[in-house]
Amino acid sequence: MPKPTQSVGEERIPVSIAIREAKKSPMDFRVGAVLFRGREILGTGFSHHVRCFSENKQIGIHAEQATLVGIRHDIIRGADILIVRINPQGILMPISPCIRCRNLLTRKGIRKVYYWSSSMDLKAYIP
Repeated sequence: MPKPTQSVGEERIPVSIAIREAKKSPMDFRVGAVLFRGREILGTGFSHHVRCFSENKQIGIHAEQATLVGIRHDIIRGADILIVRINPQGILMPISPCIRCRNLLTRKGIRKVYYWSSSMDLKAYIP
C-alpha cells in the first residue's frame, strides 16, 4: 500500500487524496484524480456518470475531466495531476490516461501526469 504522500524525486504526490476520490466513484473502474501544485491541492475529481437528457442516456465522465471542471485555465496551467484506479476492495490497480484525457491534459497545460504503471510503480510523463 502506498504512503499517504509519496515522493518522486523532490516532488511529493498526494496519493491518499486521489484514493479517497476514487472511492467515491460508482463506476466499475473506480478512478480518482487530484490536481496539485507543490503541496497545494487545486482540485479533485472521480469518474462518474451524468445524465444527457437530449439523448436520453448516461455519459461517463473521466476523473481527469471531473477534476478540471470549474478551475480557471491560468490555475490549471503548470499544475500536476495524479490519477489512481482502485478495485472494489480499495486496492490500487494500474492506470494511465486514455488518449482523450491525454489530449485534454496537454491542451490545458498540465506540467506532469502521475499514474500507476502495470508494474505498480508510480510513473510520470510530461504531456
